[in-house]
Amino acid sequence: MSSAGLRIDASATGAVLRVRVVPGARREGVLGLHGAELRVAVRAAAREGRANEAVLAVLALYLELPARDLSITSGATARSKGVLIRGATPAGIRVRIERAGRDPDRATTPA
Repeated sequence: MSSAGLRIDASATGAVLRVRVVPGARREGVLGLHGAELRVAVRAAAREGRANEAVLAVLALYLELPARDLSITSGATARSKGVLIRGATPAGIRVRIERAGRDPDRATTPA
């Protein structure tokens, strides 16, 4: 997947990736782009932070990063979110997204 047009901002502690969440999906995974956001589907419902936790798990798997390095920085109760990836750069995240996009097994988690 091309990361052109995807919004990834630099922060003092890492990179902030913009994501658009699809809660209650049949399958979890990265679906592509939604405007300037990475579209992420999760099985969890958008209740009591379950979808947020699932988004972080899906992104950690997709980007091949430890889940402890990811956190929601904005949009905790919205579908559009900012996800901080500690210690990363926007360029480094773009490389990981493009590499992951070429591997169809990393696009979705097993059913």
